[in-house]
Amino acid sequence: MNHIRRFARGRKPPAHGQLNQTEQAYQAHLAALKLTGQIKDYGVHRFTLKLGADCRYTPDFDVLELDDTISLHEVKGAKQMRAKDGSTYVVPFAMDDSKAKIRMAATAFPWLRFCIAYRHKGPWIVDEVGI
Repeated sequence: MNHIRRFARGRKPPAHGQLNQTEQAYQAHLAALKLTGQIKDYGVHRFTLKLGADCRYTPDFDVLELDDTISLHEVKGAKQMRAKDGSTYVVPFAMDDSKAKIRMAATAFPWLRFCIAYRHKGPWIVDEVGI
């Protein structure tokens, strides 16, 4: 009996310059913040930071705050976790390499503010990445 070996097909990443659905939702959120005057401006994939030899980091969004500071936002999906006491909380879903790159960038560029934006069936949560 011939067995045909089939492999699972992974999802294709979005084409260069295109946003996934989570990033599109965050872009709409930033547009609303700009319209209401809570931020001055934002951009998509405009900066690439060199962290080392053959190591680069391109944040999803750069945001010009009202006080003229720039914060770089990385958009991640989220998952709901359950604590031992039965309560639930939401954490961003990020792979270890992306967490490491964001921390490396925050260490290498301390004058910039690095943030992770995520949500799970609710409002956007924006956490600043500490060094």
